[in-house]
Amino acid sequence: MKILSLTHSYGADGAAIMLNKTIHYWVNELGWTVAAAVNEAMEVLYQADFKKNGIQPVKNVDLKNYDVVLINTLLDAPQIDRLNASIPVVLWVHEGETWLDNSTMTAGDLTRLFAKFNLIIFQTDWQRLEVFRSFIYRLEKNRVAVIPNGITPSYLAATEIQYPIKDSTFRVVNVGSVYARKRQADLASVIEKMAQDTSIICKFIGDLQHAHTFGPEFTHYINQKLPCHEWVGIIPHEQINTELAQANLFCFPSGDESFPLAPLEAANLKIPVVMADLAPYRQIGWKHEVNCLLYPVGNLAELEKAIRRVQEDPMLAAKLAQGGFELAQSLPFDTYLKQITKAIEAIKIA
Repeated sequence: MKILSLTHSYGADGAAIMLNKTIHYWVNELGWTVAAAVNEAMEVLYQADFKKNGIQPVKNVDLKNYDVVLINTLLDAPQIDRLNASIPVVLWVHEGETWLDNSTMTAGDLTRLFAKFNLIIFQTDWQRLEVFRSFIYRLEKNRVAVIPNGITPSYLAATEIQYPIKDSTFRVVNVGSVYARKRQADLASVIEKMAQDTSIICKFIGDLQHAHTFGPEFTHYINQKLPCHEWVGIIPHEQINTELAQANLFCFPSGDESFPLAPLEAANLKIPVVMADLAPYRQIGWKHEVNCLLYPVGNLAELEKAIRRVQEDPMLAAKLAQGGFELAQSLPFDTYLKQITKAIEAIKIA
């Protein structure tokens, strides 16, 4: 199988991470060939990722050399118009409501765009049946698939959760690009408030280049380097798991997600999870008070209440940790790989 990958990123965002891991499997386990259509800037920027995952960067694309084109993210979907493709083209949609809310495309344009693909892969029924249903309901059923993300096994073994002894620091971790829709400002504010009466620190792990989307005041806030905050920036994915394993709580205040990986990766290490309540989470299997604590998006008082509950109630924290672990274990990466590989192979045959 020879695949051409088209996308804007092979970096540290969730969509790119899933793509890279999948390509690594296709190349190293199945012996497939995967090329990435790139410009000069991308070739330099992602050269380490290409080498690690066996991806061949190409600047001049000849479609006769490939069996399938895979376009990763709806943001990149319009690239199909540059292909004049005579081979099957697959679109892998990672986006949700925010993309739709900010799109300048008309309903008709989006409907026609989706219709150009031989296969559209969503991650949840929430995307398929709620967010994008109006634009795809006339497509043949075999042209739309729902393939949930899988969670890769951690090289760190999940252990029984350890709670800080009295007067020790309660450690919170957030993972995700620091971006307005991820709402790290909510968490930072709550942690700062809590630090006035309890020993607590939060590590924010993720790309800081979009922090300006919160506004200049937030950028100044980050630069203050308060002792209760640590803005880590981008670190290798393996190191993220190390940081998660040392945490007492994973907190995810994001206001828009489709299938976030970071909360599940934390849960896979038996770290309790607190998240803003988003519609797709029920499709994934998150349940309030069972395997996580959910709170209304942007409600700082409820966010603080949830964090304090985990901090002050070891039995609750243990229950959430075990429930989250069981959810993560129910989404094995091997199952995901089999599903997406089968879908790609079927498209080639068709």
